[in-house]
Amino acid sequence: MSAKRAVLLFGAFNPFTNAHLHIGRLAQSVFPEHEVIYVPARLSYFQNWKGMTEADVLSEELRFDLVRGSVEPEGFSVSDIEIKGIVNGRTWNSLQYFRQELGYSELVLCMGTDKVSELETWFHGPELVAENRFLIITRSGQRLADCMTPFTSQWQQNFVELPNDEFAGLSATAVREALSRGDLETVRINVPPYVYNRLTSRNH
Repeated sequence: MSAKRAVLLFGAFNPFTNAHLHIGRLAQSVFPEHEVIYVPARLSYFQNWKGMTEADVLSEELRFDLVRGSVEPEGFSVSDIEIKGIVNGRTWNSLQYFRQELGYSELVLCMGTDKVSELETWFHGPELVAENRFLIITRSGQRLADCMTPFTSQWQQNFVELPNDEFAGLSATAVREALSRGDLETVRINVPPYVYNRLTSRNH
């Protein structure tokens, strides 16, 4: 029986954009033998950590569906373990679930450089860094080496850097703002077709 391996992409996906899909494709290109799995966050994440109100956030059911409908044609998948409260949203606990309950032997966390310097302060941060691999997406002017701390540098072999400038200026916030003002063309060019069709049918 072959080992189960996955690249995990955690995030709000509020809504899912072309940038999110592109990062999944990049992850697959670097780790072709791994599954690519998106893990949307539950509503409490936005309220507790980002200070957003429920009105600022698409429903958990809709966000999950937008991700699912966009990534399944690519051969990727989406997990509902955080949205359903199976785990509490702490990255360490989600990884433990993937390992202990779902049988994954190797996990790669895909993220931007902005998270690297704070990794060791996360829940079980030292173990998180030591026991997992990381795919770090960098942009122009950013380097992984500049974001590493003395601790994460000890585990440098666990980090893979991948420069990428495509969709660098695209944000889910901009898509939400365009949708609210009725700028459907901006929405259309920045999200996968499935997302555009669901969002516009929902509002019109």
